[in-house]
Amino acid sequence: SLDKALAEFHKAAEEDPKDTRTWLKIAEINVRRGAKQEAIDTYLKTADLYTEQGFFQRAVAVYNNILKLAPGYVDAHVKLAGLFK
Repeated sequence: SLDKALAEFHKAAEEDPKDTRTWLKIAEINVRRGAKQEAIDTYLKTADLYTEQGFFQRAVAVYNNILKLAPGYVDAHVKLAGLFK
Protein backbone atom coordinates (compact mmCIF):
# COMPACT_ATOMS: atom_id res chain seq x y z
CA SER A 1 0.00 0.00 0.00
CA LEU A 2 1.18 3.50 -0.79
CA ASP A 3 0.33 4.78 2.67
CA LYS A 4 2.51 2.14 4.34
CA ALA A 5 5.37 2.83 1.96
CA LEU A 6 5.02 6.55 2.60
CA ALA A 7 5.19 5.99 6.37
CA GLU A 8 8.36 3.89 5.98
CA PHE A 9 10.05 6.48 3.80
CA HIS A 10 9.15 9.21 6.30
CA LYS A 11 10.87 7.16 9.02
CA ALA A 12 13.94 6.85 6.82
CA ALA A 13 13.88 10.60 6.16
CA GLU A 14 13.82 11.28 9.90
CA GLU A 15 16.93 9.15 10.32
CA ASP A 16 18.79 10.87 7.47
CA PRO A 17 17.12 14.15 6.51
CA LYS A 18 19.79 14.93 3.88
CA ASP A 19 19.15 11.75 1.85
CA THR A 20 17.71 13.10 -1.37
CA ARG A 21 16.82 9.64 -2.70
CA THR A 22 14.42 9.13 0.19
CA TRP A 23 12.78 12.52 -0.38
CA LEU A 24 12.40 11.76 -4.09
CA LYS A 25 10.63 8.50 -3.26
CA ILE A 26 8.30 10.35 -0.89
CA ALA A 27 7.48 12.84 -3.64
CA GLU A 28 6.87 10.06 -6.18
CA ILE A 29 4.54 8.25 -3.79
CA ASN A 30 2.62 11.47 -3.20
CA VAL A 31 2.24 11.91 -6.96
CA ARG A 32 0.83 8.39 -7.23
CA ARG A 33 -1.53 9.08 -4.32
CA GLY A 34 -2.78 12.22 -6.04
CA ALA A 35 -1.39 14.40 -3.26
CA LYS A 36 -0.08 17.06 -5.63
CA GLN A 37 0.77 19.78 -3.09
CA GLU A 38 2.60 17.34 -0.80
CA ALA A 39 4.58 16.13 -3.82
CA ILE A 40 5.47 19.69 -4.80
CA ASP A 41 6.55 20.55 -1.26
CA THR A 42 8.73 17.47 -1.10
CA TYR A 43 10.23 18.13 -4.53
CA LEU A 44 11.06 21.69 -3.41
CA LYS A 45 12.80 20.34 -0.32
CA THR A 46 14.73 17.86 -2.46
CA ALA A 47 15.79 20.49 -4.99
CA ASP A 48 17.00 22.73 -2.15
CA LEU A 49 19.05 19.83 -0.76
CA TYR A 50 20.58 19.14 -4.17
CA THR A 51 21.45 22.83 -4.52
CA GLU A 52 23.05 22.91 -1.06
CA GLN A 53 25.07 19.81 -1.95
CA GLY A 54 26.23 21.32 -5.25
CA PHE A 55 24.25 18.98 -7.52
CA PHE A 56 22.76 21.70 -9.69
CA GLN A 57 21.79 19.49 -12.64
CA ARG A 58 19.83 17.22 -10.33
CA ALA A 59 18.13 20.24 -8.78
CA VAL A 60 17.13 21.41 -12.27
CA ALA A 61 15.61 17.98 -12.97
CA VAL A 62 13.58 18.13 -9.75
CA TYR A 63 12.31 21.65 -10.52
CA ASN A 64 11.24 20.34 -13.92
CA ASN A 65 9.26 17.62 -12.12
CA ILE A 66 7.48 20.34 -10.17
CA LEU A 67 6.68 22.22 -13.36
CA LYS A 68 5.21 19.07 -14.92
CA LEU A 69 2.82 18.88 -11.96
CA ALA A 70 2.10 22.60 -11.81
CA PRO A 71 3.33 24.53 -14.89
CA GLY A 72 2.48 27.90 -13.36
CA TYR A 73 4.26 27.32 -10.05
CA VAL A 74 6.16 30.59 -9.68
CA ASP A 75 8.61 29.49 -6.95
CA ALA A 76 9.91 26.68 -9.15
CA HIS A 77 10.40 29.07 -12.07
CA VAL A 78 12.26 31.56 -9.85
CA LYS A 79 14.53 28.94 -8.32
CA LEU A 80 15.17 27.35 -11.70
CA ALA A 81 16.14 30.76 -13.11
CA GLY A 82 18.49 31.22 -10.16
CA LEU A 83 20.24 27.96 -10.96
CA PHE A 84 20.66 28.90 -14.61
CA LYS A 85 22.02 32.30 -13.60
